Amino acid sequence: MSVLSVSIIVGVGFALLFRALKAKAQRKAASYQLYAVRDELICLVAEGKLKEDGDVFRYYYKRVNNILMLAPDVGLDNAIEAMFYIKTCRNKKLERKLEAANREVEKILQKVKNEDESVSMVIADFYAAMRSMILAHSSFSRLIYIVLRYTPKLIVARLPDKARVRFKVVNFTSHEEEKFRQLAHSG
Repeated sequence: MSVLSVSIIVGVGFALLFRALKAKAQRKAASYQLYAVRDELICLVAEGKLKEDGDVFRYYYKRVNNILMLAPDVGLDNAIEAMFYIKTCRNKKLERKLEAANREVEKILQKVKNEDESVSMVIADFYAAMRSMILAHSSFSRLIYIVLRYTPKLIVARLPDKARVRFKVVNFTSHEEEKFRQLAHSG
């Protein structure tokens, strides 16, 4: 074996090791983001800015805990299932859950309009953490999200079902994060 062949093999080995370590670090960072959201929700309750028995606290606190229960070994489908409370990741069921979640978030958005801006920021952080969690667990979904984020909907519609639904979930988290950040900055 030549020196060049050995160098290439060693280089590829280091690249694969680096990629695996980077993916593990991204997953841990996403988990820590969720812990920070949970801690901030509790602080908002302690400061009297959010009611512990209120819909907003219960909705997000439960979701964060469901996802953290699976972390750090949560898979992509597990993160999506935990976010929407479904047992199997079937595309039609997930599509319906995504639509229902969108309606629930719109109701919460109306309730949060009367709250302190820090409540909106924590909710925005929740959606940012969810997007990080989902993207940290799938290189394919991360690639699709980056490439398709700014492409026409016609291309998204032609994706395989599972990829299209995952893109929609990640896109959902981006839109919801933006809504709550805008609400915080407008108030």
